[in-house]
Amino acid sequence: MQRYCKMCELSFEPRNHRQIYCSPGCAQLARRLNNRRYEENKKNKRSAPAVTVDQVLAFAQRYAAATGRYPHYGEAVRLMEKGVTV
Repeated sequence: MQRYCKMCELSFEPRNHRQIYCSPGCAQLARRLNNRRYEENKKNKRSAPAVTVDQVLAFAQRYAAATGRYPHYGEAVRLMEKGVTV
């Protein structure tokens, strides 16, 4: 059964059913590109909010007392980041 390499798209005969690259060189290049993509995505992720859970819960309690509606955690964090005061 012929397959096509995921990197160079050449036709090859796989040695087992899990082989997707035609050579160790293509496999190494794919691994390198995947690691680079992983590192870039890791850099682009937003950092954690600079508030503690207790601060968020206290804000949510104050917000609920002022508005009559209790915000969920993510909404409370966004409101805090926007600078909403209650």
